[in-house]
Amino acid sequence: MKNELYQPYRGTRDLYPKDYAKQQYMFDVWRKVCLRFGFEEYLAPLVEKRALYTAKQASGEEVSQKELYWFTDQGDREIAIRPEMTPSVSRMIGARIQSLPKPQRWFSIANFMRYERPQKGRIREFWQLNADTFGVSSVEADAEIVELSIEIMREFGADHSMFKIYINNREWFLWWLTTIVGVSENIQAITRIIDNIKKSSDRENEEKLHEVGLLKDQIEKIMGLNGKVLSDFEDYMSKSKGLSDLKALYDKIVDKGLGEYVKVDFSLVRGFDYYTGNVFEQYDLSGENSRSMFGGGRYDKLVGLYAGVDVPAVGFAPGDVPMGLFLDSWNLIPNLSVGPQALVTVFNERTIQYAQKAVDTLRGHEIRTEMYLFDGENVGDQITYASKKAIPFVIIAGPDEMTKQVVMLKNMVTGTQKAVTFIDLPKEVLKG
Repeated sequence: MKNELYQPYRGTRDLYPKDYAKQQYMFDVWRKVCLRFGFEEYLAPLVEKRALYTAKQASGEEVSQKELYWFTDQGDREIAIRPEMTPSVSRMIGARIQSLPKPQRWFSIANFMRYERPQKGRIREFWQLNADTFGVSSVEADAEIVELSIEIMREFGADHSMFKIYINNREWFLWWLTTIVGVSENIQAITRIIDNIKKSSDRENEEKLHEVGLLKDQIEKIMGLNGKVLSDFEDYMSKSKGLSDLKALYDKIVDKGLGEYVKVDFSLVRGFDYYTGNVFEQYDLSGENSRSMFGGGRYDKLVGLYAGVDVPAVGFAPGDVPMGLFLDSWNLIPNLSVGPQALVTVFNERTIQYAQKAVDTLRGHEIRTEMYLFDGENVGDQITYASKKAIPFVIIAGPDEMTKQVVMLKNMVTGTQKAVTFIDLPKEVLKG
């Protein structure tokens, strides 16, 4: 029991300084690119009424029924820790639908909880970027969201050889499934099987589809989706708005010069029932991460659950865990300096004030500086401490230096040292 107290709750992480620096680097890139695209940052509460997620279509059944962390508070109210942001932001938009000009481009970076089995790329507490556009029904908004997701990846240093975005249209898929394949029941169960079709073998998928009541020719049509291209369904273009929207999205992405990042995948449907139109998912091409990195799509009916009137919306949500795996697999994490750049040593009690002057000089130039918390240790021990912490510079401010009104600057990488004045000290440290 005692040892368990030292471990984080299953599926959560302790983020030590280097881990946290990596996460903050991701957040900085997300925020920078979203702001560049004119999106505004917001935040919703960590907890919401449980009914927000159990409302019809508000969250997928798996999330709302099996993965939701919820409790009854002291006021006998059912409260849930947010498992995703889409219902919350839809509630927020719905609350001010009359006063907000359209479109609204919003983004947030927040943490979430889902009770699921921890595995590679998926844990119980995670952080996500959520970027959404509200109030625009045209495919222009869909294309901008896809462009935003690509630009984020390029900001990390990734190119089209490293990842691929697969797109489809849920409205078209459901029309094809019911009208062309002739499916009339168990549609939700069939959709879930197809949504996970890449995770199982063809034989396993065929058995699952047979178990939900599909005939052999229906199964063959569904299994034949893999490898199909837009031109294969040209005859249905005028009959299905979803298909024409999908083609319009693909064409707009190509027009933006981003066609090499995108591919149509007719088996992609996305797990959440609230998606109504174009949907997309991004995959790592390294082969090391088989799961979808993130996904998104159009959800034109969700805000209406809270506003009484439908508001067109489209968005996407990359998570910090799969994004971190991607950046690691492609070696795209830069050298992140998280600790102090300089340590100022303390010779004895009489030199503390002089050492403080060196500290203030460096900090005044935005140089991360640690002053040694003196407790009788000699300078040699303090230098050893700096070496263990990989602090690149040590400033010695002893009695001899105080007499000459200089400090001794020691480069811990090269081992060289020299006397410098307070005026030159920041410049010498920044110079490296």
